[in-house]
Amino acid sequence: MQSTHELSILQQAADQVVVRRDLKVNGIIVTIFGALALFGAVVPPADPLLLALGCLLAVAGLWNLTNPHPRGIAFIGVCLIAVGAYNIGSGFVEAAAGGRPSVFWQVLGVWQIIWGCQSYPRYRRFARSFEGDPETTYLEQAKQAIRDLQRARPKKSPDVIEFIVLGFSPRAARARLAPGHVLCLVGNGDDVLVCPSERFDVQVTGRARLSKSSTAVIHVDGRSFKAQISDEHLERFRAWKAGATPALAAAA
Repeated sequence: MQSTHELSILQQAADQVVVRRDLKVNGIIVTIFGALALFGAVVPPADPLLLALGCLLAVAGLWNLTNPHPRGIAFIGVCLIAVGAYNIGSGFVEAAAGGRPSVFWQVLGVWQIIWGCQSYPRYRRFARSFEGDPETTYLEQAKQAIRDLQRARPKKSPDVIEFIVLGFSPRAARARLAPGHVLCLVGNGDDVLVCPSERFDVQVTGRARLSKSSTAVIHVDGRSFKAQISDEHLERFRAWKAGATPALAAAA
């Protein structure tokens, strides 16, 4: 069983693992789109605005690949908003010139702005994750724990529960109920939460329609998620909470 201090360090290590992974993937994608934008900007007729946008994307992508930091999440948000505004604005310009712009790019532009705005709550979530410097052993432990939970098969791992985080965009989530602490993945690792067992709770609020599941509020270390959880996994949680953790861990 790990101490509260060790769990705090493990949480910071997990945050860094998540940020570095996301920025690596996003950095590659943004760099590629930046290169494509630069190429498109110099093909006649030249487009100075697209050229500037391509430079922004290329710089953002390369910066995130070479210097991963939570600020890169906000940087990506700025890029998405800029690209969305360009796609919307170029449609209006084309229409004003007598052309027939594709509605696809207009709709995509709106969604890109929405996605860009969603980057800022995520930036605030991880803004302080790089203030400490966890030892390599904690980083490796966090990577392995996340990987193991992502690959776990709940039917064969009775210490794992799954639930759906409800909202505008529902997300799958799962948690490993270990002795003394809980590791929770939201969105298959978009967010990772580590907390002592007493800081994890499932508060049932009602029954879900047309399914063998309940609606609930999942409490994880001060954060709360409205969720839907199956009866089977709710019983797993209750057994663990009642003190059956050693049996669950042995069965895993």
